[in-house]
Amino acid sequence: MVGEDTLEAIKRTLKVARKPTWDDLWTIFKITFLGFLLVGLIGFLLQLAVTLMSGGQV
Repeated sequence: MVGEDTLEAIKRTLKVARKPTWDDLWTIFKITFLGFLLVGLIGFLLQLAVTLMSGGQV
């Protein structure tokens, strides 16, 4: 069960929380997209390296 201190901390956090603006959401989207792009690029380069090291055969 959650203690009273924890519930009070949750209440304080919810009181100061605000709805994100479109600028906030756009920034989050850009950072997330760049993260996906970076992970995909790293995966592609690793796959390319393994393919080239194995003689070009899949």
